[in-house]
Amino acid sequence: MKKHVVLIVMMFGVSLVLSGCQTDELAHELKTFTVSGLIAEFDPKKNFRKQSFQVSLATLKSTHECSRCYLKGAILSGADLTKANLMGTSLLEADLSNANLQGANLQDAILVRANLRGANLQRAKLYDANLFEANLRHANLNGADLVRSRPQDADLQGANLSGANLRESNLQRANLRGADLRGADLRGADLRGAKL
Repeated sequence: MKKHVVLIVMMFGVSLVLSGCQTDELAHELKTFTVSGLIAEFDPKKNFRKQSFQVSLATLKSTHECSRCYLKGAILSGADLTKANLMGTSLLEADLSNANLQGANLQDAILVRANLRGANLQRAKLYDANLFEANLRHANLNGADLVRSRPQDADLQGANLSGANLRESNLQRANLRGADLRGADLRGADLRGAKL
């Protein structure tokens, strides 16, 4: 049987469709292919991730719905994401500075090293969220639910945490200098090494 390759050009990139016998061997042999004189590496995971990121970002901006999306490094500075559903979403190293996330669902979200400086997170649901080394300087977290969240090593300097629920949260080594903690529930919170 003859091996053959069908190349399909799609809106977000190039897909390689293989059919015929011994497709695994053929796919392994085809490390590069040419399209219009350009040589591109065949990396389906990378192409899928890029397409997934673009689609997720467009969906979030138009519907405020992006549960369990992959948005690593997304630039959403100043975005209006009021009541957005970002449950379980990876926002690793994303720029959400001055974004409006009032009432947003960020349960189980990955916000490691995210920039949330000056963001409005009033009444946001951040329980079980990973906020390791996040920049939350001057963020408004008034009435936010941060139960079991992990903002260790986070910068919360000057943040408004009044009325926030921080029960059982991990605030180890967090910078809380100048933060407003009036009425915040800190029962069971780990404050070892925190700067108060």
